[in-house]
Amino acid sequence: MKVIHKYEVPILRRFFLLELPLGAEILAFQVQDNKPVIWALVNTEPVIESRHFALRGTGEAMGDWRSSDTYIGTIQMLPYVWHLFETKD
Repeated sequence: MKVIHKYEVPILRRFFLLELPLGAEILAFQVQDNKPVIWALVNTEPVIESRHFALRGTGEAMGDWRSSDTYIGTIQMLPYVWHLFETKD
C-alpha cells in the first residue's frame, strides 16, 4: 500500500543519508515548524534503503556536484536559503 510520510532533513553542509522505504518518491521539500522536511510517497513494505543527499546554501561552492545529482527543491529559513540534491553516492 502506498502512503505519504514525512522525514526531517538535517542541516548539514556535507553529504548525509536518509533511511527511506525502497523506491520512495520524494514529493516536496519544505519547512514545517521551522524544520526542513521532505514528504515522500512510500510503499508500506518494510524494505529500507539508504539514500544520499547534499544540502547546499546559496553562494556555496558546488565543487563536488555531479550531473547525475538530482535537484529536489529549495527552502528559505531566514537568514539562509538551502538547496537539496539527491546524490548518486
